[in-house]
Amino acid sequence: MPAKWIAILAAMAAPSAFAQTATPEKDWEYIATAYGWFPGVSSTVETPIGEIEAEVDFDEVLDTLDIAFLGAFEARKGRLSLIGDLQFFDISTEAETPTGMLFSDAEVDSQMVLFSAYATYAVVDSDDLRFDVGAGVRMADATIETLLVGQDTNPDVSFEVDGSWTPPSTRCAAF
Repeated sequence: MPAKWIAILAAMAAPSAFAQTATPEKDWEYIATAYGWFPGVSSTVETPIGEIEAEVDFDEVLDTLDIAFLGAFEARKGRLSLIGDLQFFDISTEAETPTGMLFSDAEVDSQMVLFSAYATYAVVDSDDLRFDVGAGVRMADATIETLLVGQDTNPDVSFEVDGSWTPPSTRCAAF
């Protein structure tokens, strides 16, 4: 067993050694948080007829945002916390076409979903400080849909790229 896991298990087995005051068992506490952030977004899509680059700067995000939701939920009882965090973005923008004579516009619609779930344990839980360690899982799913609008007699052409991944995740936080 790796040394870091032994240290975490030891800390969980003897929590009173790390805390200044013992916390009596309480009922479950619930916290819901809605939040937001507005980064710039850029994507490059490889198509059979060329590369399409779409970019939205920070100041343009609200103009191109179709819908977004960012929120977290925490259930806490004593030193144990169960946390879920959901982020959903749907952003559309227009870009230059790789071959201007065949297509008049390129429309790029990007959707991203991030969901994280954690279980944490407070190894330090005093009046002045709470230090949680934990582990969890994060699921990410992204889809980029690209539409090339045909000129004259050329038909519209669309492409879609999507993918999902779930890397392991750890969390360490002090409050």
